[in-house]
Amino acid sequence: MAGQGQALCDVLLRPAFHYSTDGLVLIVSDSSTTYGLLATASWDFGDGTGEGLTAPHTYAEPGTYEVCLTLTATAVACASTYCREVTVPVDDCGGALDAHFVWQQAGLNAAAITDASVVAFTGVRLWEFGDGTTSDAMAPDHTWALPGPHFVTLTHTLGECTATYGEWVEVDGNASTCGQDLFVDFTPSVIDLQVFFEPSVSTTSVLPFVSIWSFGDGEVDTTVFADHFYTTPGSYQTCLLVGAMGLVDQDSCFSLVCHTSELVPAAGLEDMVTSEISVWPNPFVSQVNVSAPELIGSITTALYDALGRMVLQQRSNAVGTVRIDAADLQAGSYILEVATGNVRRRVPVIKGPE
Repeated sequence: MAGQGQALCDVLLRPAFHYSTDGLVLIVSDSSTTYGLLATASWDFGDGTGEGLTAPHTYAEPGTYEVCLTLTATAVACASTYCREVTVPVDDCGGALDAHFVWQQAGLNAAAITDASVVAFTGVRLWEFGDGTTSDAMAPDHTWALPGPHFVTLTHTLGECTATYGEWVEVDGNASTCGQDLFVDFTPSVIDLQVFFEPSVSTTSVLPFVSIWSFGDGEVDTTVFADHFYTTPGSYQTCLLVGAMGLVDQDSCFSLVCHTSELVPAAGLEDMVTSEISVWPNPFVSQVNVSAPELIGSITTALYDALGRMVLQQRSNAVGTVRIDAADLQAGSYILEVATGNVRRRVPVIKGPE
């Protein structure tokens, strides 16, 4: 598992850009994304200039330059760099070319991409998939090592004319730099515009130490169990990153899993009850009680351990209060989940020693 620190930085920080040209002037569009980290951007335009410049850049002469964008997050000592070759022609031909593509999921960590440009094209086509690989096909299928967002660019070149287009392609799937020592997945439960995410973590020889959720709308969370309310309907990709430490070699590794959810408001869905629930005693020894006004009728309760594994579940009929018998569980921290109808609540609880 050696050398996974930089791989983790490349997941947390995703620098990306596409560009256009106007004669010798390069206009870059920063399309970077991060897992909620504050990061500074620095540019290297391939001609000895850069250092944080974001304004249009003018080259002294036409040619092909390697332009790099680096994101640095000092809070976690991470940096990641994205580079691509940029052709600066004498003339961009006044928009005589265009570039555009569409894509769809094509299996785990994979997408099918199609050149959908409007202007008929007979020149050189270049796809850059954001992982160092390229293609000149009309409609390539591509598989990445990791799921999640990947910045794909399409460049058309015809003589001295160029057109470029870039877009984040979000592929679902999973991958682990821990090998078989860490496998992570999660199940989304959608209720109107609110989604509950229930993780599943399997480990051998590693100890998970961090969980990071990215909800696809710019928001992140570091809880083990997550629920998120989206402000507008649409398609959102949620990714869960779990970092772990080897119990023997003390080296770090991580697993990453991503799923896309379609959120469509349910017609006539009643507003969810927002009252707080009460749990007592907490810490508890053998039994824990939970009460709330909405706990009426058929109630499902469950307890999850620190790895997200369900260790106890019971169903009962209740009128405001539910009693859970957890005497057989080991002492430690748990997440208590209570669900009824369209309402679900999760609260942390602690089981004390006998």
